Amino acid sequence: MMQEKFIDKLQKIISTCNSEGMYRGNYIPENKLSNAIKHFSFDTTDTPLALIDTTVFGSAKLGMIIGHKGIYFKNDWNVESVRNFLSWQEIAESDFKIRKKTFEIEILPNCNFGMSAANMKRDALIDLLTEITESYNNM
Repeated sequence: MMQEKFIDKLQKIISTCNSEGMYRGNYIPENKLSNAIKHFSFDTTDTPLALIDTTVFGSAKLGMIIGHKGIYFKNDWNVESVRNFLSWQEIAESDFKIRKKTFEIEILPNCNFGMSAANMKRDALIDLLTEITESYNNM
């Protein structure tokens, strides 16, 4: 029951986020989503709700998928991250505050998401992820 309630809130939060560089729901271009799923370690039992493309030419071979279970991301060679999937639970239960770095955001310690070629602003993504994790904590 809690999971269903969270998914409803998650979908609502994403549907109301209107940030440049983020594709939502049925408006995610099929070719971008296909590339992202192919190149990220995406769990095909999850549901992609949003896609942030961080490629220069728009192929979505790098970026982030926001799903029911968490976030999946792939960076270019110069952004270090020890993981490429983080569940909503582990982000929400961490005491770590998502923070902005020079060209990336640090979601958890040593879990960085590169945004140097993203159209979406780092602050907008931090706000979105923070709102989602606060919603998870309030369940």
